[in-house]
Amino acid sequence: MELSWHGITATPKNPREIDIGLSTHEDYILNNVDGLAVPGEVLAIMGASGSVRINGFEIDKPTLRKVSAYAQQKDLLIGTMTVIEHLRFMAALRTSPDYTADEQEEKVQAIMAELGLSHIADTIIGWPHRLKGISGGERKRLSLASEILSSPSVLLCDEPTSGLDAFFTHHVIQVLKDLARRENMTIVVTIHQPSSRVYEMFDKLCLLAMGQVIYLGPPNEVYKIFGSAGFPVPEFTNPAEHVIHCLSLNDDDTIEDHKERIQKIRYIYNNSSIAKTYDARLMGSISEGERLGALNQRETLQGMLLRGALN
Repeated sequence: MELSWHGITATPKNPREIDIGLSTHEDYILNNVDGLAVPGEVLAIMGASGSVRINGFEIDKPTLRKVSAYAQQKDLLIGTMTVIEHLRFMAALRTSPDYTADEQEEKVQAIMAELGLSHIADTIIGWPHRLKGISGGERKRLSLASEILSSPSVLLCDEPTSGLDAFFTHHVIQVLKDLARRENMTIVVTIHQPSSRVYEMFDKLCLLAMGQVIYLGPPNEVYKIFGSAGFPVPEFTNPAEHVIHCLSLNDDDTIEDHKERIQKIRYIYNNSSIAKTYDARLMGSISEGERLGALNQRETLQGMLLRGALN
């Protein structure tokens, strides 16, 4: 399922708490942000995200829940359960009522095999620093397994590699890439300063600064955009660290210097063939959904009434 978001704006509850480096104006976290994620790919977002549209229509939370899953940064696992006990419990909650007990068990076994959890099926999950159990990487994979039991079209992951070492970070991202391709799933992750190796693994990258999209496209095209703007990625440097440094308000920056740097990069990107391609696809995702009428008449009417009320 193709996922797009349009005109997302977010403000903090207390404007005085916001870092000026995040926003064009002090009272914006996100300012009229657009974006796109497609099936079979992993999109990495360095920054915040907003709400979504599916097939060109705004959708309510229950509908979104049916087609998507959300893997939180901090897992919600019960440490005294075994891996398979946890997944059986989640399967009873997440799978369709039409599933028999045998079908649920088959799905649990298949997902454990997919995510490399079969060998620890009978291992206690454990509590960090309290009860010895599975490793940090295995906990992350178990959290992902819990979410994909419902076979979502869209998987959203908040910091899926936080707290992991380089080996487990690479492994978790590889698991996500394999899932995206095998299940034709749309996967969106937020991540902060990945290693060079992990950075190159993402299919697409979305960079945010001053509340706006500064770049959306393949990770390797960042070199061209930043180089054309006068901020080339130095040789033997982690590109993720370089771009985050360029997009941040650093100690030796004035606010005006920072804004000017962001505007240069954004100008180069907005006038690139990459940006034009995504702009066309974003517009197409709305018009195509409206043309096809993918939702039924009742859902379409509800969506249009809601959209009208919001406008």
